[in-house]
Amino acid sequence: MVMEKNKEFLNGQKAWFTYKCLKSEESNDVILWHHTNQLVTILKRLTDIDECEVGRMYSVKFNDGLVYDVFEDELSVILNKEAEGTGKT
Repeated sequence: MVMEKNKEFLNGQKAWFTYKCLKSEESNDVILWHHTNQLVTILKRLTDIDECEVGRMYSVKFNDGLVYDVFEDELSVILNKEAEGTGKT
């Protein structure tokens, strides 16, 4: 499965999250670094942001219950259907 460019993720869809910023305990988003390469559930696309400025963002839920807002380029479509729902990388 390949995602078409500019096609958005849908509410309830599963995706892989990969943190792409400062990978350090000093990061402002260290909690995201600790959650990199994990399965998430898309909760909703954020609409209260300037997408022209920052791009699309989504509210996602990690398997441990953490809910966080992430950038679209940190999300990847699940290619292996067997991995969907396992949370394993």
